[in-house]
Amino acid sequence: MKKIKEYVIFLLCAMFLSGLVGFFNIDAVEVVNETAIPPFYNRPEAGDSGFLAEANTEDITPFDEMSNVVAPHFDDVITGQSDTPTGNSYMLFEEHGGDWADAEKLPNNDEDDLLCWALTASNVLEWSGWGFVSDFDSSDDMGDYFESHVTDSGSWVIYGWEWWFTGNLPYYGMGWSYEDENGGDFWSDEYDYSEYTHMVDNSLKTMEAIDNYLHNGWGAGLSLGDHAITVWGFNYDPSVDKTTNPHDYYLGIWVTDSDDNKSQSNPPDMLHYCEVEWDDSYPGYYLIPSYGRSIAMVYALEPFPDETRPTSDAGGSYTVVEGSPVTFDASGSLDDDALLYRWDLNNDRVWDTSWVSSPTASYTWNDDNYGEVKVEVFDGRLRDVDTATFNIINADPTVTATVDSDTVDENGAVTVSGTITDSGTRDNFTVVIDWGDGISSSYSYPAGSTDYSETHQYLDDNPTETPSDNCTINVTVTDDDYGVGTANTKVTVNNTKPMVEAPFISLQQNSEFILPVVHETSFVGTFADVGTQDTHTAEWNWDDSSTSDGTVTESNGLGKVSGSHTFSSVGEYTITLTVTDDDTGADSSTKTICVVDAAEALTITNSYIQGLSDDAFKSKADQRKKAFDKMFNVLQDRLADEHYRAMIQIMRNNIRAKADGSVDGKVNNDWIIDTVAQEHVCQKIDDITRYLEYLIKS
Repeated sequence: MKKIKEYVIFLLCAMFLSGLVGFFNIDAVEVVNETAIPPFYNRPEAGDSGFLAEANTEDITPFDEMSNVVAPHFDDVITGQSDTPTGNSYMLFEEHGGDWADAEKLPNNDEDDLLCWALTASNVLEWSGWGFVSDFDSSDDMGDYFESHVTDSGSWVIYGWEWWFTGNLPYYGMGWSYEDENGGDFWSDEYDYSEYTHMVDNSLKTMEAIDNYLHNGWGAGLSLGDHAITVWGFNYDPSVDKTTNPHDYYLGIWVTDSDDNKSQSNPPDMLHYCEVEWDDSYPGYYLIPSYGRSIAMVYALEPFPDETRPTSDAGGSYTVVEGSPVTFDASGSLDDDALLYRWDLNNDRVWDTSWVSSPTASYTWNDDNYGEVKVEVFDGRLRDVDTATFNIINADPTVTATVDSDTVDENGAVTVSGTITDSGTRDNFTVVIDWGDGISSSYSYPAGSTDYSETHQYLDDNPTETPSDNCTINVTVTDDDYGVGTANTKVTVNNTKPMVEAPFISLQQNSEFILPVVHETSFVGTFADVGTQDTHTAEWNWDDSSTSDGTVTESNGLGKVSGSHTFSSVGEYTITLTVTDDDTGADSSTKTICVVDAAEALTITNSYIQGLSDDAFKSKADQRKKAFDKMFNVLQDRLADEHYRAMIQIMRNNIRAKADGSVDGKVNNDWIIDTVAQEHVCQKIDDITRYLEYLIKS
């Protein structure tokens, strides 16, 4: 028991002595016009996700929302921001070369929550060149190294640099990070880290310190009390005298923060602008409203000594046609050592090539594009970046056109097809085909299409009045970037004549015979034309040295022609209907009719009566038929003697009067009592009578 107590006392003494040593080691870091690092009882920079918990967070923009804000350009880098920059800017990487860095904490990682100080130290180690030891290539690699060698607790940025140089990470008890696996000590044999590190903890002078450090070309980190961030530049009001009124001169700072994308895997690098305000509260300090924190301390690390930072030159600008390789050339970069090169082809801070000794890189864009390319050069210790613009010009598509048949009848279909050649393989296309008949059609084809095929029906050969027409088919292919290619081919569209059916009598005044002069007869003919857009005319030839235009009604290639005619002479006539389309195509069809004289009309009428059934008569059908037959024989004799008046009297009194009770006569006198038969008999007798009256007059 006594030995245990002695051991405990020994440990307490050792811890006390260690604290004193740490205290004196800290005070040994001295820089002209700078204060020594405060004693160990100050709070470490933890930088956990709750660093705003004690601050007034009203109107504070969370960093994970800042990417939605449009950012200004610095060295052609698009940056995130929490506030809108005002005034003029002074940026470390613009004035002294290199590029800003943003080592990030990662989600689902409980070993980096409080390592903001280590990640800030890593950003500056990368920019200053001190971090490129072992196989480290970026501040993220350096931050991972910190994570694997020190505990997840708070510390100061300058202590991170001390550990990197010497392997010693000052530890002051609970809440402070300590080394849990041997590491660091990369430069103790060659360099004294205290000669290259600087710090100001006077809250009245923190912005002046940032100004001085960045103008000196030193990388810098900030302590906000319990959080650390990296500062890359500041904004100022050029109209204000910095010497007499520094509080109004400084407007804001440009920073990277390891916590701004803690919830995102593979987080993007983000450069934020934050306004600063002077607060007169004792003893006075510069406040960052978006953090709800003031700038407590400023740390700086000088670049690697006796090294000249290379000067990168991305060449350009570069202009090529899409689908053709563009070769970027950074051979204009300068340094006294051999350089390595890598390229970011769209300036998104993701390197698209690995480190190579060749200053050139080639890439092919398969669509038009415009943007910036970034090159980074590395001499083994220090780096520099440069950007150049590139312009990938759209290429016009090349088009061919052929038809599956070079002739087609109207209403027939033709297929035009061809190839589309475009070096922009990501272009999609609009194909417009002017078919040459007054109709144009538009079609869409997706990216990667190399051919097209479309079919069109020619409803008519245009223009009219020609038996055939040559149509020029014009194909215009437009890509999605307004590049145009054209081709053409031809097709001959032949007219097809209409097909006419034989005409027929549509209306005959007397269904049994046609007499000259007194009978006007109506005719109808039909036709069909595959040229559904053709219009038609028609002509009736009556075969009596006279013609007349037909009345045409038509729709969609089907039509009807009507006409009527009164013949002046007895005879057989071949009536011809001719239909002609608007492209000179014609077809004809005929019908033969017979125009009878009075003798034949009498015979037809007598035959009609003799053919009636017995029940068509009042009684004694046979006797009455014989009586009618005798009367018609008498009429034939009178006709032969041209006794037309006597014939009229006999027909009216002895024939019509016996069959007109239901028409216009006396029922009691009727021999024929069937009403339909009465109408037929009366009509025939009346027609013959009219013709005889014509003969009398003539």
